[in-house]
Amino acid sequence: ALLAADAGVPVLLAAASDAAAALSDASVGTVFAPRPQRMSARRFWVRYAAEAAGSLTLDDGAVNAVVRQRRSLLPAGITAVSGRFFGGDVVELRSHDSTMVARGVVAYDAGELATMLGRSTSDLPTEMRRPAVHADDLVAV
Repeated sequence: ALLAADAGVPVLLAAASDAAAALSDASVGTVFAPRPQRMSARRFWVRYAAEAAGSLTLDDGAVNAVVRQRRSLLPAGITAVSGRFFGGDVVELRSHDSTMVARGVVAYDAGELATMLGRSTSDLPTEMRRPAVHADDLVAV
């Protein structure tokens, strides 16, 4: 139902035997209203369709920046890298207790990212100063 609502489709959930009643009476079944604004096809793909190739564990500050402030994920906020993935793959972003908080398209390979953990952007070589996951490629879950 959430997937359909995110795609802009209204959903009515009811038992098949109650279908007629649910369609005519708002007190029967559960209605999931569509999002006021449809999720873009790319963000929909990142959240629902793409298989995650790995995960990144974030510190509390990075979780706050990514989930609440909708900011890009910088290497300084990453505490661990799991899985074998490449730049352009979708990864899960997890809090310190392993709860998935977002999904996104990662800019670096797992091996590259492992060398960048916790490092300030200014401490990295020029070619590695991009966000690990850009805000445009992030979807909070």
